[in-house]
Amino acid sequence: MSDNDRVLIAGAGPVGCCAALYLAQRGIPVTLLEADDELPEDLRASTFHPPTLDMLDDLGVVDTLIEQGITCPSWQYRDAREGVIAHWDLGVLFNDTGHPYRVQCEQFKLTRIIVAELAKLSEATVLFRKRATGTRQDE
Repeated sequence: MSDNDRVLIAGAGPVGCCAALYLAQRGIPVTLLEADDELPEDLRASTFHPPTLDMLDDLGVVDTLIEQGITCPSWQYRDAREGVIAHWDLGVLFNDTGHPYRVQCEQFKLTRIIVAELAKLSEATVLFRKRATGTRQDE
């Protein structure tokens, strides 16, 4: 990459934020574009599973996420008539993951954690009120 090359990422949702942080932490210049005035709060998911927590640990943001959420080492599916249909105990993953539990935490909290980390990195730029409208390739 030349000094003028940057990776542009459209959208400051969880995936865009994670991709931007991953690249910037590795010295790759990145600009994260968000069409809205601020980070969206209407993100729908709120459960982070062990593989995702391991990935967020590699990015250095998992501890802050865990502090803002609720850990859930097991959960159940229930039926009103039959009771427990299925029970998952993530403790059985103890030797396979650094996070043998789920974390209940709104995704918008993750994007705020990551944007705060991006602000510390000279390789990263986050721009609001900027919409990606197209792409083109040249030589």
